[in-house]
Amino acid sequence: MEFSFVSLFVFVVFILPGFLAQRSRQTLFPRSLQPVGALGEAGSLILSSVLVHSLLCALLLVFTSGSVVLLQYGSHGLVMLLWHHPWRTLSYLWTALVLGYLLGFIEGWMLLRHPVRRWLFKWNRLSRLVHSLGITRLLDERPVWFDVLIPGDSDIVFVEAALKENGGYYTGILETYAILDDTERNKDFCLTDVYFKKQDTARYSKIPCSKLLLNFEDVYSLRVSFEPATSGEPATSGTAPAGGVLQNG
Repeated sequence: MEFSFVSLFVFVVFILPGFLAQRSRQTLFPRSLQPVGALGEAGSLILSSVLVHSLLCALLLVFTSGSVVLLQYGSHGLVMLLWHHPWRTLSYLWTALVLGYLLGFIEGWMLLRHPVRRWLFKWNRLSRLVHSLGITRLLDERPVWFDVLIPGDSDIVFVEAALKENGGYYTGILETYAILDDTERNKDFCLTDVYFKKQDTARYSKIPCSKLLLNFEDVYSLRVSFEPATSGEPATSGTAPAGGVLQNG
């Protein structure tokens, strides 16, 4: 394959910042489970990269003498100035990559917590206006499995899994789980500090294991509760913890 500086330039400038923003965003919020395609994926990366460069250029024009250089020499002169000062160019590219990662993290946080949406429905005047339009809530693309199990601020997620075919009950702290489409029943989740009981009326007893991997396909229902991070042991009485319920019909 022939090496091309143009391809390298396009990758570093128009792909890599968007890629880092996407990876940073996905550490907080799962990517769309709907197939996008190569064209849509490339368009998303380029759009994110253009946003990064636009914001970075705006910051440079405001806080540096870049506006003076741009007015004196024009855009072509600015490009030539960067070409003859490679260290400034490299510094700009590194800054763009860091800014892309930070913007992706902020975008992931906003998708996770919906601060604008909460503010929209919390402010009385806007809330009345939105409700007068017949809008009571906004839909999400993320799967129900993710929405139910996502913890709040500094919360620990306790679950009680009732297994099919009288397999008993497991309860413990949810450590991780697979983010898959709601139609996919075969998805794993991992518990720590696990307790077990065979019958519904029995008491839980701790089982000697560090982690327990279960599959939702083998689970009849999953009870979910949230406790503060300072909470102690999971519920070990004969009754399950209160909270949401996922049922696998």
